[in-house]
Amino acid sequence: MTPTPRKSESNHGSTEQSGFLIVLQYREYRLFWLGGAFSNIGMWALIYGRLWLMHELTDIPIMLGAVTLSSLGPVIILSPFGGVIADRVDRLKLVIISRFMFASLALFTAVLIALNIIQPWHLISISLATGVLLSFDIPSRQAMLPNLVPNQHLANAIAVYSMLTAGSAIIGPGMFVPLVNFFGLEGLFFLIAGAYALTVLTLALMKSVDRKAEPLTRSLWLGLVEGLIYVVNHRTISRLLLIGILGGIFGMSFETLLPIFA
Repeated sequence: MTPTPRKSESNHGSTEQSGFLIVLQYREYRLFWLGGAFSNIGMWALIYGRLWLMHELTDIPIMLGAVTLSSLGPVIILSPFGGVIADRVDRLKLVIISRFMFASLALFTAVLIALNIIQPWHLISISLATGVLLSFDIPSRQAMLPNLVPNQHLANAIAVYSMLTAGSAIIGPGMFVPLVNFFGLEGLFFLIAGAYALTVLTLALMKSVDRKAEPLTRSLWLGLVEGLIYVVNHRTISRLLLIGILGGIFGMSFETLLPIFA
């Protein structure tokens, strides 16, 4: 009985079924995608903005690495815990809270710059807080995606969102120099805060589509251990994770040192 509405949605003709962007007809996915557009562009601008700001505060190259380590370290260490937590709470609420905190941190940075009291340790602390938030935000977002569209359109949904992520990695840094030249670093962080605020407003329009959460009677550590055992026993997944970790550690070196070369 329940699959009937989904069949009617997908039987609009062979042309529509084969359309790559058909997933955008689903309201919750459309809002999720739009919110992702605002936040991903904001995140890339934030990454370069923090590095550029640190370069202006101090000419010590290792401090640029400290900013990147502060944001990536918590993601690598805490993401497994974030995944377990994402199975136990309302993921949409968790993502909204994390995006609100991103906006608050960007606004706080802008205010510190405006008051001319920003210090390197402020930036390290803010980067560390961002990394902790990302370790819960990323697993929650990834776990939400399969619940936003019918199973037959899941591959398209992942592909379209991946296009958004890749496009944001081009648009965000590409907009960085013009925005800094026009608004300054202070104005850039105000704009980043605004982008995250738009994300919060967009996601707030969504209806929660999470399946029933995992019972809280299960141990948090048990869920974490089960996940680690699953990864170890599936070589394809463990290798992909290793590639992702190594890419994050060694592949970010050029981006981290870009302010020096520029």
